[in-house]
Amino acid sequence: ANQDANGTVTGRWQDTFGFGGGDGLHVAVDCLNVVGNGAVIGGVITRGSALGSDFTGLRTLTAAIDNGSSVTDPLDQVSFSWVVTGPTGLPIEDTPCTEFDPSDFILLDVTHGQVKVQ
Repeated sequence: ANQDANGTVTGRWQDTFGFGGGDGLHVAVDCLNVVGNGAVIGGVITRGSALGSDFTGLRTLTAAIDNGSSVTDPLDQVSFSWVVTGPTGLPIEDTPCTEFDPSDFILLDVTHGQVKVQ
């Protein structure tokens, strides 16, 4: 996710969980909330399904934590992607990602790759 000087947020993310036989989620990012070394990211699903349901066109959000890049640093962390309601129960469709904090999410260690929050 990138935020320009006037506050416009762009970017994309792909959640490749493939849960329940789905193909994961492909998301056009339009919302960003950076809190310290963490971020909450929101956007619209451009393609994605899970458990036999097509989620294309729905809003989603996720969180990520940048714990550093040294081998001695803790692993970076990411959350599951949330669709319909966020981790606090608020409806995503009516609640911008800026209303959520990374600490609202259950975070999982990233074992491959790197999260960068700047």
